[in-house]
Amino acid sequence: MVTLIAMLALLQTPVRNITYVPNGTRRKRLISFFPRKRALRPSCSPMEVVGMRLAPAGVDEVAKAFNAMGFACVLLRHRLGPTFRFPAQAQDVASGFAWTKAHIRQYGGDPSKLFLAGHSSGAHLSLLIACDRRYLAKYGLGAMNITGVLGLSTPTNLAPTSSAMLKLRASPDMGFGDALMAGRGADTFGRDRVLMLDASPVAHASRHLPRTLLIVGDHDYPALPWDAAKFF
Repeated sequence: MVTLIAMLALLQTPVRNITYVPNGTRRKRLISFFPRKRALRPSCSPMEVVGMRLAPAGVDEVAKAFNAMGFACVLLRHRLGPTFRFPAQAQDVASGFAWTKAHIRQYGGDPSKLFLAGHSSGAHLSLLIACDRRYLAKYGLGAMNITGVLGLSTPTNLAPTSSAMLKLRASPDMGFGDALMAGRGADTFGRDRVLMLDASPVAHASRHLPRTLLIVGDHDYPALPWDAAKFF
């Protein structure tokens, strides 16, 4: 309890509901946490979205933890599937990143040290816009503007696999794309296998990728450790 109180004492009141596009809806807003000291700080944009749906407000605690270590943090909302089809989500993340790059200095953040972080599909979107140059190119930005990517339980390959391809895997378990097709997760992509491949970070990985850390738990979805290892 004492540690928590000390951590919260370092925080300013969060800046909420900043729109990162003109006339942005509530799905295109930011919540920002900044250290009290105004000196330039590294900036982290953590996103917690599971199955393309915004996770509970507990993600605020993640931002506060980073904040207590001196990171300015920006929490990003984006349009949700399946109401909004992919690539709307990736486009929104790119827009939010561009806003952060342009405005973080006025809040005490360092625009030359921008990190992207997320969990599950939040990690997928963070990694995707770092890999697929089309999203940031619209804003005159690219992977060189991202200092690093931190992904927790990151789906790197959304392409459904055929039965023949499954036999080539080290694990007999379904690939992540197969799990999406088995449920409603693939609805965000219109159940289009070609689009799901194009939405896969592994399909766009190159030597220009910023420094990247992908973390997978011991009891995570079975395909994720395999896909993370193959990504590099």
